[in-house]
Amino acid sequence: MAEPWSERLGAAGGLISLIGVLLTLAPAMLMPRAAWTVALLVPAVFFIGLPIGCGYAAVQLIFPNQARALVSSIVIFAVALIGLGFGSALPGWLNDHLFHDKLKIGYSISITVVLAACIGIGVLLATLAPYREYYRLAQGAVRR
Repeated sequence: MAEPWSERLGAAGGLISLIGVLLTLAPAMLMPRAAWTVALLVPAVFFIGLPIGCGYAAVQLIFPNQARALVSSIVIFAVALIGLGFGSALPGWLNDHLFHDKLKIGYSISITVVLAACIGIGVLLATLAPYREYYRLAQGAVRR
């Protein structure tokens, strides 16, 4: 049976989101005018929010019912720990140790966004095939 359209879009949505963030949020922090920054932040916020529901739903689709709550809590914990801990500290660290200038915070944020988006794209591409296999196995087990 062919993969449903919504599942294909969900997989592509993560990649679209990461590329969209890379192309809008990183340059937004480097714009010389506030209006240009805001103009880029509007689509950036859209791209940031795009995969949230799909990501958590994807976890639900490949784990058995008995493990879903535990796995979901681990995923949410990891996202919060990495995103809020490391992700928010990196621009300050870069600013203090690389640029040595508090007015260069936009460059530090842009570097952080590019680094996070590139890691995200790499992880997404590396895990897409195994995810599809687990999804196929989980759906096959449900249908029998």
